[in-house]
Amino acid sequence: MHSKYKIVLLGPPESGKTTIEKVFFQRVNPFSLLNTPLEPTRGINSTSFSLFSSQLGIFDLAGQELDNWFSTQKEVFKETNIIICVFDILNSLEQIISILIKTIKICKEKCLND
Repeated sequence: MHSKYKIVLLGPPESGKTTIEKVFFQRVNPFSLLNTPLEPTRGINSTSFSLFSSQLGIFDLAGQELDNWFSTQKEVFKETNIIICVFDILNSLEQIISILIKTIKICKEKCLND
């Protein structure tokens, strides 16, 4: 039986979403990323991977467009199974709480609820 999962990486700009996607899903050596910094994500970077008998769709959302994802572009969360919120230690507690509250709200509205 083949399962499909939609995973969304979400967070402020420069918090490490693309790095996490590259290291954990594409198996890029993290030390190589120290020598070659990544360009900021524009819009959505989507990739697909097979893991055992499952198909994973990874959606890396640009942090610069965070307000759009929560307002005019909510459909990106439709049928999402997992949202991974990524924060940098330098993000303020207020910013983190605000993003988490918005994420919970959008998840109740758009995500799959198993």
